[in-house]
Amino acid sequence: MSYNGYKNFDTWKVCLNIDNIEPVYRSIRETFNKRVDWHKPESLGRLAFITMILVREHGPSFVDQIQWDNVNWEEVAEVLTEDTENPVALQAILTQDLNQE
Repeated sequence: MSYNGYKNFDTWKVCLNIDNIEPVYRSIRETFNKRVDWHKPESLGRLAFITMILVREHGPSFVDQIQWDNVNWEEVAEVLTEDTENPVALQAILTQDLNQE
């Protein structure tokens, strides 16, 4: 069931908390770029895994309760990629899209 344009309510809450808590937003953006550049994920699945670990580290700073098992980590990874315009992350998403065709 989708919610506000996201796959589900918990995915929306994760993205909302990242966007609305300034210290979390800054830290996640900076760390996302560093980890993606270091790990160089080759697929959206790997990018989603990196994103999940990073965001869960910041979970205690979130205002909302999150059902972590319900979060669509690929969607969160795509949102962070769009926000940071990280070329390595963009390539991982593009590779995933090409493999699905």
